[in-house]
Amino acid sequence: MNILALAFDMISDTNTRKKLLSRLVELIHNNHDCLDTGFVSVPYLLDVLVDNGETDLARKVFLQNKCPSWLYEVDHGATTIWESWAGIQPDGKTGTFSFNHYAMGCVLDWFIRKVVGLNEIKSGFKEVEIKPQIKGIVDDFQMKYLSENGLFTIKLLNGKYEFTIPEGCTAIVYLPDSAGFLKKYTKAQTQNTGIIVKSDTYQWEY
Repeated sequence: MNILALAFDMISDTNTRKKLLSRLVELIHNNHDCLDTGFVSVPYLLDVLVDNGETDLARKVFLQNKCPSWLYEVDHGATTIWESWAGIQPDGKTGTFSFNHYAMGCVLDWFIRKVVGLNEIKSGFKEVEIKPQIKGIVDDFQMKYLSENGLFTIKLLNGKYEFTIPEGCTAIVYLPDSAGFLKKYTKAQTQNTGIIVKSDTYQWEY
């Protein structure tokens, strides 16, 4: 309930929101820094933590390999995400659950938005936001997404973040060093705290 109340701004009182967040953080720590959410709350847990200043805890929960966690499943041979956190229990006992289930797989959506940094603004990815927010999850990655309007690619390799915007699409980019980026890509334009770029390939030191 704490997660949903925070995710959907059900509570307007600042002090009450702080208490809900504090209680959520306490529950996670009491569970050995593991999540314990079900189908309804798990899509919002990591976003709630990041959006409320608990990025380090979100990173720790994501990378956790004790049961219950996503990497616990990987360590127990999973190639798809399970319906139950303890589909295979620590003692090896197997439950009567699906071992290929969509519900907990919503974490990949969070990974694409917050770690890789790709967010849809207009339908069909005609306009996107490039805003990676969390370091330290993986050293390198490469993502390709074939949208209705073309192929987006984003990769992080050897400390260089590179992305390609397909023809006819635009992106609003958020960078720690906007001045250096604007000096390198002179056709880019500023918009509030972001930078607008058109179809091309761009790179910066991450």
